[in-house]
Amino acid sequence: MSLRFAVGDRVRCKTSATQWKRGTIVALHYREDGWPPGQTAPYQVELQNGPLIYAPKDSEGVIRADDGIEELERSARVFVCQAGPCRRAGGEAVLLEIEELSRSVGGVAVRPSGCLGNCSNAPNVLVVDDQAEQIFARRCDLAASAEVVQRASGRVPSLGDADMVARLARARRLRVRTEAREESKWNLALCGMREDVARAHAEAQAEPTEESADSLQELVQEYAELLAAAGFGDKALEEEWWYLIRMKSPQ
Repeated sequence: MSLRFAVGDRVRCKTSATQWKRGTIVALHYREDGWPPGQTAPYQVELQNGPLIYAPKDSEGVIRADDGIEELERSARVFVCQAGPCRRAGGEAVLLEIEELSRSVGGVAVRPSGCLGNCSNAPNVLVVDDQAEQIFARRCDLAASAEVVQRASGRVPSLGDADMVARLARARRLRVRTEAREESKWNLALCGMREDVARAHAEAQAEPTEESADSLQELVQEYAELLAAAGFGDKALEEEWWYLIRMKSPQ
């Protein structure tokens, strides 16, 4: 039976469930010592910057021609826990951060997951590749999420986009605040809330638009509602009155 490739042909070989690597055909009908009589592999391949391997089948699912087009190989799968403790600790925000950072480097499959069995160190992320599995615990900020993406892809994601960093930070606080509010954990729900309101107010003053005004008003009302629910009714009225007055004042 004739083979599709010849010695010297450039190919790509499937080396794991998620990876294809470049190489060169160095032998046909390859055979190793100890194999049963008559058993051979169609090709022996020298991987680019790697070892010698063999292709067990002459199949497109195993070995294919190298078309020369660069493509990012998936180096790992990332599972972000969305179970109870991790979700309460901001697991949704961690998932959002890792998804966005992964898009900047490519080659990482990101998925939500069930419990990873490390609840006391929430939020947790599991990185799986063809060599190992590794748990990353306490992913409590954007830098911690970036560390996961770097481990999974082998590339350092950029944190130079100030708008992206600020947006992801706000999203994380919102996710944590929502979970804390549902469980009546008022100190956690209020953590950073006044700073978010002050920042939104400054942004609305710097660039007054209908959208920024609506966003600020929603945030002020949420802050006031949280204060009232936590038993600080007088403070809620004071804060809401102050910001609403400032929002209506001349620029």
